[in-house]
Amino acid sequence: MEAKLLGVRHIADAKAILMKTHQVSETEAYDVIRDQAMAKRTTTEEVARAIVEAHELLSLSLPSRHPRTE
Repeated sequence: MEAKLLGVRHIADAKAILMKTHQVSETEAYDVIRDQAMAKRTTTEEVARAIVEAHELLSLSLPSRHPRTE
């Protein structure tokens, strides 16, 4: 039961990420997730988890690079 709830949470998070980054509707975001799941022969939950993990990885703040003033 917890795994299913986590999957639902990942789908909601992934839809939000797609909606924000690609300016699409909630329905369009879910369609992207579903289409990717079908293409990769996996579940929508797995695709959503991958989107969330990739977004978290890409959102890590890198140390700022200041030019040297020598």
